[in-house]
Amino acid sequence: MIRKAVLAAFAALALAAPAAAETLTVETYRPSHSEAALGVQSLVVERFAGREGARFSFMVADALQQASIRGRPWFTVLVDAGGEANAVLEGRVTPHISEHRFRRKREVCWTYDEDGDCTEERKVDLECIRLTVNVRPDVRLLARDGILLWTFTSARNDQEEFCPDVDDYPDVDAMIDGVLPDLVQDIRRELAPTGVLEPVRIMESRSGLSGDARDAFREAVRLTKNDEAAACDMFERLYAANREQPSLMFNVGLCAERRGDHPQAQVLYQAALASRRSDDEASAGLRRIDDTAVAISQIAFHFEQ
Repeated sequence: MIRKAVLAAFAALALAAPAAAETLTVETYRPSHSEAALGVQSLVVERFAGREGARFSFMVADALQQASIRGRPWFTVLVDAGGEANAVLEGRVTPHISEHRFRRKREVCWTYDEDGDCTEERKVDLECIRLTVNVRPDVRLLARDGILLWTFTSARNDQEEFCPDVDDYPDVDAMIDGVLPDLVQDIRRELAPTGVLEPVRIMESRSGLSGDARDAFREAVRLTKNDEAAACDMFERLYAANREQPSLMFNVGLCAERRGDHPQAQVLYQAALASRRSDDEASAGLRRIDDTAVAISQIAFHFEQ
C-alpha cells in the first residue's frame, strides 16, 4: 500500500511541477546508501568529539530531524532516550590542515610615492603557500545492541593559495565552515532517501523531420517553457508518425517518466539507446528510473517497520 501511495503522489507532483525552459520536470528519488540503516526509526545523535565535533553533531541532528519523504519524517531524533532509541550516532571531527610551499611569479608594487600610491610594479619571484583544509569525520551508527550498522568514510576539503609577503593568511575557520554543511548533507543522503524535482533537457534535433513535422516539433519545444503537458501531447502525436526519429523517441520517453509511467519510459529510453544519438540522455533516464525504484522499495520497507 505504501509503495502504491508513493507512486501515486510521485505522479501527481511531477505533473504539477513548474516548467523550465526547454526542459521537462521529473520527480526522481535517490536511494539511501546504507541498507543496514533502513530499519532505524529513532536515533540519538551524541555530542561528537574533536575540535569541530560538538558543532557538527548539532548540524547533523538538525539535518536528520528535517529529513522527510513527502512531509513524513524519516527519523525521530531523540536527545537522550536511554534504551528507547533504535540506534546511536557517534563520532569525532578534527580538521587536518596542511601547507605546501611553492614559488610563483607575481606582479607586486615596487615603489610608492609619498601618498602611498604605487608608482612602479615589477614581476618578482615569491615563496607562496597552498593551504589545504581537509575534514574527514569519523562517524558511526550503532544499533541499540551495539552492532555496527554504518560508518561514514567521505571527506571534503577546501584549498587556497597565497603569498605571505603580499597576501593575508586565509581564514581557516571560514574554510572549515564552508565544508561542514556539505558533509552534513552527505550523511543525510547516506542514511535516508532523497526526492528531487529535476528539470531534464529535452532533445531538440529535428534531423529526419520535414515540413509541418519540423514546425510542430519547434512549437512543442516552445511549449516546454510554460505548458509541459501540451508539449508532451504534441511530442507524442509527432512520434506516432515518426517512430524512428531519435529526439522524439527520447522526448516521449521523458514525457512518460514525467507522468510516472516508468515501464513505458524504460522501453523508449532503451530504443533511444539503440539509435546511438541519445546515449547519454537515455542512459541518464534509465539510471533515474532505477534509482527511484530502489528508493521507493526502501521507503516502503522503512515505513512498514
